[in-house]
Amino acid sequence: MELKKLRLLGSGFTEEEYELYNLRQKSTEQCLQYLSLDFTSRIFKPIANSSHQSFFLEDKWASHHFFKSLGIPVPYTYGLYHPHYGVDHSGEKFNTPEDIEKLLKQTGPSDIILKPRGGIQGRNIISVNLDYFNNHVNVNSGYEQIAFDNFISRLSINSFQEYKNSYQGWIIQETVNQHERLAVFNPSSLNTVRIVTFVNASDDCEVHCALLRMGRKGKTTDNWSQGGIASHIDIGTGIAGPGFLKPTFGTGLYSKHPDTNATIKGEIIPFWQSTLDLCRRAALALPGARSVGWDVGITSKGPILIEGNADWGMIMMQIHNEGYLNMKRRQAFSLLGAEFPDRLPSAAESIIRLYKRGYGTAFRKKLFGRFLKKPMQAFQNIP
Repeated sequence: MELKKLRLLGSGFTEEEYELYNLRQKSTEQCLQYLSLDFTSRIFKPIANSSHQSFFLEDKWASHHFFKSLGIPVPYTYGLYHPHYGVDHSGEKFNTPEDIEKLLKQTGPSDIILKPRGGIQGRNIISVNLDYFNNHVNVNSGYEQIAFDNFISRLSINSFQEYKNSYQGWIIQETVNQHERLAVFNPSSLNTVRIVTFVNASDDCEVHCALLRMGRKGKTTDNWSQGGIASHIDIGTGIAGPGFLKPTFGTGLYSKHPDTNATIKGEIIPFWQSTLDLCRRAALALPGARSVGWDVGITSKGPILIEGNADWGMIMMQIHNEGYLNMKRRQAFSLLGAEFPDRLPSAAESIIRLYKRGYGTAFRKKLFGRFLKKPMQAFQNIP
């Protein structure tokens, strides 16, 4: 194993991160700009999101109403459906398919979105096309129609498993009619921008990074973890760079969307300054959650806040980029009590750290073999 890789693994990077960020081709100084998941959980998150306000963002129903009460644009929401806890937007019961149908008939939306109250990473989001006939609501499913009450009865209770069943129920919203310049990438999904903000020690809001996220053909979500395409956005100009996939779905960079051939690289995000302003406003409303990734839809009238995420995807933001931990951010985090190493550990330190972590049987045999069957006493205090 090459010496630099050994020292990087000893500092806390995983082999996956080593490959994802192409650290082999980067200088030591460049490598130190990347924030490992180990440092993210042990050093960054405790100063960034230790407040209970970060947990508030997990509850999509509660946070929706909070931001709506502040006048921040959010999707029109019919209610939270649950057989026991359901409530509509006006406070009336929302416990049965009949309750939902009654409300839908009043406005007659052609499309709605159902998502778990505590969902993550775009899992279990359902896009539904509706049809109204003889005072009944039907769901168009492929080549057949399903009665609405039958559709509701099929909703899985397993969709509430996230966060140990803490947030139960389905949020029912009207589908956001996105801006045509974003719909062109993939019309079947809401293609959003994710903007990461940070409330610093002076209680000012900084915008740290931003991504355009695009769904794939036939998919209803744009999530990178579900196979969607991401593209870094220049914060100053709102111009998108080339697209990229999560490596488990493919490699390479895309100047155009692989399904629709729509140009990605060089695209200017509509209403960019308004989008940044919306995120700053939302961030300062929850200053206890210092670091948040805001998902924003762009309509023909401007930006609309979909949700905020305390766990906003460090790997996605750093891949094909220069790393999150630049000098300016190091200084900002230091003012809040977070200190990050400015050097890699020595080879000896790295070996003992990896040994203590039980880092792979094959790896231990390769490094230690018959020479170091037990850790050397001199390194017992190395964390």
